[in-house]
Amino acid sequence: MTAAEIHVKIIVVVKEPDVRRFLTESAALKKQGDRNNINAVLQVSVQANKNLYGKIRRDDKMSPALEELMQDVIDERVEERVAH
Repeated sequence: MTAAEIHVKIIVVVKEPDVRRFLTESAALKKQGDRNNINAVLQVSVQANKNLYGKIRRDDKMSPALEELMQDVIDERVEERVAH
């Protein structure tokens, strides 16, 4: 599955199994362009489905996948705070 295919799917995702599959499949994408696309889609999806992502974040099995997807964003924020 390509980042573009995942992007199309996530726009209509509202069910937990679909979000979990998105997170799992997205974690396998390693190219920087794909990661950038996934991060953009993830930000929109999280904003639209905050309660669902909160539930998934508390799940010990899915939390590492979500953390891996967001690691570059986390690193950027840490660097920004250290620089200030």
